[in-house]
Amino acid sequence: MVLPQVVGYRLSGTLSPLVTSTDLVLTITKHLRQVGVVGKFVEFFGPGVAQLSIADRATVSNMCPEYGATVGYFPVDSMTLDYLRPLVTSTDLVLTITKHLRQVCVVGKFVEFFGPGVAQLSIAMVCHSPTMERNIDCSMALWEEYLKAQKMLRNYSDPSQDPVFSEVVELDLATVVPSLSGPKRPQDRVPVENMKEDFLQCLTNKVGFKGFGLKGTQLESDGVPFTYDGKEYRLQHGSVVISAITSCTNTSNPSVMLGAGLLAKNAVERGLTVAPYVKTSVSPGSGVVTYYLKESGPERVWSHSLFGATGL
Repeated sequence: MVLPQVVGYRLSGTLSPLVTSTDLVLTITKHLRQVGVVGKFVEFFGPGVAQLSIADRATVSNMCPEYGATVGYFPVDSMTLDYLRPLVTSTDLVLTITKHLRQVCVVGKFVEFFGPGVAQLSIAMVCHSPTMERNIDCSMALWEEYLKAQKMLRNYSDPSQDPVFSEVVELDLATVVPSLSGPKRPQDRVPVENMKEDFLQCLTNKVGFKGFGLKGTQLESDGVPFTYDGKEYRLQHGSVVISAITSCTNTSNPSVMLGAGLLAKNAVERGLTVAPYVKTSVSPGSGVVTYYLKESGPERVWSHSLFGATGL
């Protein structure tokens, strides 16, 4: 077996509070597409990693098909262990289920929990029982000692722990700015402040990933009229006709989803509405996401702003 090349991606600095994990992953995706990492592993390291939440790291790793790598990997650190160590919330449900299953007798059997009620349970509640709590503490301590013994528990602020990579590239997190991608591919990142200029240029570029090949009268057209629900509208170049908050990556990140909900809330409060011909939707990335959206309120805001939430 031929070992793959491992590209070390060093992160330094701190993200601006004005950017999201989506801005970060679009920046990394464009950078790694330029570097060329198809068939390679990408391991993230450096002091900047310690500034990223587990959700942000998962967002970056989950986008590895977009930047072309076989895998995007963040080594385990103390934050990872803290994330995995369940917090004790309530034992009542667990004790009830335990008593019930003892009566049913499930010795030697697998038990799979399913149904809409599962989405209402926190991960801590699902994992917890008095006995399991002791086992988890013991297992986590054993795992931590194992990782230390194998030199696999990383302190991202200690450069002496950095491995030797096939190649090293670097990103200063402070340089990440609010971004979009397109008009056709996720790796074609465009800073928000340059979006209008970039799109107008794409209209006249030759047909390709960054071009539509429009010429002369096509550019001078005042749009295409149409009727929707008895009212007249006109579509121009760049008119929005679909607006979807989706993708398994974006819609599983709590800060990004709650940020979208707050943006929708502020828009509704200021009287902004969505044009009736625009197809809107929001698709939560999992049952857990559905639960915290319902509990925190954005789901109600989206329905008021005409963003129908699928699965809620």
